[in-house]
Order: sequence, then C-alpha cells, then structure tokens
Amino acid sequence: TADIPDMIRDRNDAISFVYSCYASIQNAAAPNNLGAIESSTDEFANPQLWGRMSQQVAWNQISPTYKSNWSPMYFPWDMTYTSIGQCHLFLKLIDELNPTGVSEEDKKLWKSEIKFCLAYHHFRLLALYGPIPIIEGLYPTDLDKNDMPGRYHYDYCVEKIVNWLSEAEAGLPDVWDNPNLCRATVTICKALKARVLLYAASPLWNGSFPNRDFKNTKFETPGYGYDLVSWKYDEQKWVRARQACQE
Repeated sequence: TADIPDMIRDRNDAISFVYSCYASIQNAAAPNNLGAIESSTDEFANPQLWGRMSQQVAWNQISPTYKSNWSPMYFPWDMTYTSIGQCHLFLKLIDELNPTGVSEEDKKLWKSEIKFCLAYHHFRLLALYGPIPIIEGLYPTDLDKNDMPGRYHYDYCVEKIVNWLSEAEAGLPDVWDNPNLCRATVTICKALKARVLLYAASPLWNGSFPNRDFKNTKFETPGYGYDLVSWKYDEQKWVRARQACQE
C-alpha cells in the first residue's frame, strides 16, 4: 500500500510533485473568476433572476458556507489553500525522503519554485479576500479549527509574500529552456512583487479603508494587534511600488 515515503522516491517523482504545486494556478488565476468579480462592481450587472455566478456575487448571495454546482475555480479559497498545503508538504518531504538522483542544486531550485508558488497562491487570496490567514508551515490534517491562524493584517501579508518572492529570486533562473516555459523565473518574481506592492499602495489598503470596524476580535497579528488594515496614509508605499515596477 502506497504511503508518504512513496511520494518522492526519485528525481522524476520530485519534479512531478513540483508541477503539482503549480497546478491550481491555472484555475485560481483572474481570467477564470473575472466575470464574478467584475459583476460585483459597477462595470456591468446581470439581472437577479438569471441566477448566474456573477449575479450571486453582485447581489451578495455568497457566504462562507455557500455551496453550489459552480466550478471550484469560482471559489478559489479551498483550492488555493489546498495548494499551499501541497507546497509545504513538498518542502518537508524533499529533505526527509532524500530521493534517488536528486542533487543539492536540484533541491535549491525546486525550493525556490515552491516559494514562488507560496507567494502566488497567497497573493491570489489576498487580491480576492483582503487580509487572509498566512500559512507558514505544514499543519496536521486533524488540527482543530480554533488552532488555525486568523486573518493577518494586510501589510503583514504583503511583507510575507514579498519575502517569499525575494527568497525565490535567489535560486531561480532568468529563463528556462522550451520544455519548462511555464515555470517561475526571476523576472516573474519581480513582476509579481511589483503587483503586490502596487495593490498595497492603493487607497483601499493605504489609509482609506471605508469600514473602521474591520478588525479582528480574537486573533492578533504580531506588531499590528487586532487591526487588519492601515488607517494612516504612507507615501513610501508608492515609492516602494514604483521601485519594484522599475526593477
């Protein structure tokens, strides 16, 4: 019976595991749920009677326990956090299992790719939901929900994502050869970092959030307390975003 030690036995297993950590990117990416997101703004509207996903978002009919026959790509919370767990599982097993034919250079490269995936998955969640739980390690599957972290302050989320991207850059190539074109590069890391910092500088997250009651009640972010957003405008966030875009 296959068990955990059988997940990464050799180099081919390891590469396949790395690819699996990229897998949900295609479904969690913006084009797949753009219709639902755009319909919740003033861009356009669908009649309520149509019952479409975009209408349900616009009419505030989506709840944390909402279930439907819509594809999971429209609700990337579960799918993306599953991928984050997959990433942390790889980081744990690649050293523990010591697969055949895998060099230290291989491990350094793959760990850099996984850090990019961690950054990307958290970024997609941050863009869709605002402040989110940051998952920094592998949790047991029977963990009580009360032991899970709560929403972290938006700026804390940004810093964690940026740090993952900076760490990933150090071990990634500038370009890949043709069979690997879909894998992360230094340029992709820099581009994503620029987007993350641009969002962080925008008014919504930089001193102008409209709801003063938007705070945690039980979970505290280190250095931020119960606050989830910054209430004071910081011009340096724009300076930092501009520098990242230039890079």
